[in-house]
Amino acid sequence: MARSTASSLALVTAALLGCSSAGSGGVSGGITVAQFQDTFASMMGKTVEVEGVYMNSNTSECGGKTTYSLVVVETKGQVKPSVSCYTDKEVTALEQYDRVVVSGTVAKGFEGELRDCKVIR
Repeated sequence: MARSTASSLALVTAALLGCSSAGSGGVSGGITVAQFQDTFASMMGKTVEVEGVYMNSNTSECGGKTTYSLVVVETKGQVKPSVSCYTDKEVTALEQYDRVVVSGTVAKGFEGELRDCKVIR
């Protein structure tokens, strides 16, 4: 069952204040991918943690700079919603469908995304 926007916003607020979301059904310490996509517009420029499942990664190069993008989804077998998590360091220790928590600065691309991203676990 999908969470309401109000409960998603409450969990997002708790995450921004450093409170745990262990009751959300996933790894404690972050908001879910769906909660992030529902509420990212209210968090622009803030650093947040998002929990989900590592789907894949992509590499792009522009002007001699390489950027890596991790794609995190809600659960195995889903492709939407997703969060792209951009970093300047390649992450090689993850296997597809590993549970992860990523941290980064909220930005807008095609959807909400994370910049200066780090894999927490």
